[in-house]
Amino acid sequence: AIRPLTSSTQEGGTSAAAAATCDASVTQSCVWQGRRMGRILRSLRDPAENNPAMRHSLSQLVGVTLPLLSTSRGMLAEVLYTLRPILHLLWVLRCGFRSWRPWLLSLALDIISIHLHYSKPSLSAGERAELSRRFYHFVFYLIRSPCYNDVTKDYIIATLERFSRSIFPLSVIAKSCLDYLPTWQRVYFYTWLS
Repeated sequence: AIRPLTSSTQEGGTSAAAAATCDASVTQSCVWQGRRMGRILRSLRDPAENNPAMRHSLSQLVGVTLPLLSTSRGMLAEVLYTLRPILHLLWVLRCGFRSWRPWLLSLALDIISIHLHYSKPSLSAGERAELSRRFYHFVFYLIRSPCYNDVTKDYIIATLERFSRSIFPLSVIAKSCLDYLPTWQRVYFYTWLS
């Protein structure tokens, strides 16, 4: 195991000091010695190899982010979720911006992905949180074209105008939303929240 590098170890600056900080068999992979100053630093080749604290934190990180991929259905669901924006853009190029096909394809991929995840028998807390975040993003399909332009625009604007004539704090928020909605719809709802 690598001991912490102290100033006395660094002042020695020789390969003997480097060898003292590691096992003899892994001396080259544990430390690195600078050419000009002779300073000894830990190697970046495999930081978790000789550091139990880092190994533990990496296992926690993997435990939080990768359980969605633990089954073949989970893997397929994540692939669909990842390919969704790319396939949407390809269909927009093929069918045009005002076509419903890209919008429906993206919605279908989202529904299938979430369905594949929820078919898993037990979900961890991190998985449930991520899937609920994805589930709430379905609301943004109402603000993306062509659904927004053809269906929901009139309803959303009428609702915001009704709220803008109501109680003071709500009216300020509704008026701001009315002012910014065209910009938000045009710019921000095409990042596809991936």
